[in-house]
Amino acid sequence: QQRLVEQFDIDAESQRAIRDDVSRSIEDRITANDRLGEVLKEQNVAEQEAVDAQIAALRQRIDLEGESVELSNEIFALETEKVAIQAKVKGFEAEQLTNINALKQEQLDLEKTLAEERNKEEKDIN
Repeated sequence: QQRLVEQFDIDAESQRAIRDDVSRSIEDRITANDRLGEVLKEQNVAEQEAVDAQIAALRQRIDLEGESVELSNEIFALETEKVAIQAKVKGFEAEQLTNINALKQEQLDLEKTLAEERNKEEKDIN
């Protein structure tokens, strides 16, 4: 499960690096931010499924061995971990959504600057 988390973290950080690299085109940065959103959704699903598999295995043990405090506590801890995963991914998604707006504003500002420069050049030519 930890390896799974690390793989998604690597992919997400790669997309964040592209998104935050101001030397790249705004289109590339927006695409990276969109991809980041996809990675976060995939991460949430994969981590939830991994925890669900652990819970299912514990339930099978309970079926075979009978109920115990230890196994019940392990299930409770895993259910808590699922909530923690949701909270973590929601935080990352909120950051990604905030950056969508910032990148769109940056794109609008860039387009406005380019339009102003074109207007100035046209005035200079006339």
